[in-house]
Amino acid sequence: MKALNYIFALVLVLVSAQPTLGAIKTSIVNGSWDDPAIWSPTGAPLSEDTVIINSNVTCFGMRVAFAANLFWVQSGSSVSGDSIFVLNGSFLIDGMVDLEDFSISGGINDVNNGQINADLFATGGGFTNSGTLSGDTLVIGDGDFVNTGTVEVNFLVCPPSPYFTSNHGIISAMDTLLIVGKFTNHSTAFVSAGWLHTSLDGDTLFNNGEITAINWFHGYGTATGTGGKYCVELCFNNLDAITGTVDVCDATPGGTWPCDINMGTIASTVTLCTASPCSSVGMEDEFLKTPLELSVFPNPMVGSGRITINGLNGQSFDYSIYDLSGQLIDYQRNVSNSQIEINAANYQSGMYWCSVMTANRRSQVKFVIQ
Repeated sequence: MKALNYIFALVLVLVSAQPTLGAIKTSIVNGSWDDPAIWSPTGAPLSEDTVIINSNVTCFGMRVAFAANLFWVQSGSSVSGDSIFVLNGSFLIDGMVDLEDFSISGGINDVNNGQINADLFATGGGFTNSGTLSGDTLVIGDGDFVNTGTVEVNFLVCPPSPYFTSNHGIISAMDTLLIVGKFTNHSTAFVSAGWLHTSLDGDTLFNNGEITAINWFHGYGTATGTGGKYCVELCFNNLDAITGTVDVCDATPGGTWPCDINMGTIASTVTLCTASPCSSVGMEDEFLKTPLELSVFPNPMVGSGRITINGLNGQSFDYSIYDLSGQLIDYQRNVSNSQIEINAANYQSGMYWCSVMTANRRSQVKFVIQ
């Protein structure tokens, strides 16, 4: 009811303030976006119309660009297909959006309470996620980003200064998480990344919860927190300042891996430790409590080998393989079998690290190529 009151109040204010901007188009039956009969009033939305989705609308082979006062997908409704949506306006997602690209600019109080899945999801303004956001690449532009739900993507770029990211939920970036502005990870929150880049441009990363990464490159800025944990599984590069009363746990300390470099400062109040992966200090998530079981055969490998994943229970998974320097060597999405075949001829001799992640679990294993 609160969402209903909010949405109609917003529609009323925007439409009454700008009466020439177009009609309010509502989808009333399931069908294709460009079918005039599924809309009330009849006719596919024009670029300036306010759009309310109250059914299941499909979009295939289309590029939809519009400047709506509001794009609202109601609970139980959806917009899906292989199309590109470019919106200059505000949106409220209570249902589901599943598109190739979903790009937004000029919005006010953009909110996802439902589910958004897109190969590219880019927003140029402030954005709040209290639902589920998944896909390949998420880019937050000039606006604050507040997450109280779940974000599961491969690449995530957080907003630059003077904007901020506030995480109260779960953020998982399978490949790269780039933090270039103020970022706060609260005490009940969890962040997981393959490559964590904190090039803060003089800003601060506050971590009172848990941040775990295969590799962490900490550039210009300060990483701090109260009682939080930073856990690194392979490469740890610190080029600026780490302060506060946090744990920094590097699983490969003391030059075990040559990519561990400290050219900055680490305060005496910081506890240096070895712990990989971190244990949850916040949400009791299955991803942390029941890791996948990974086994390598043979290890070392000569010619070929395989990594077997136990405990998938029918789930598909993504995997990344890194070399000794932390460089990404191989990456595959939506693998449906329970084995990763390794052709040693494609690798140089040395040690490698494989990270496997499903929708709610993640595990890592080392292997050697001779």
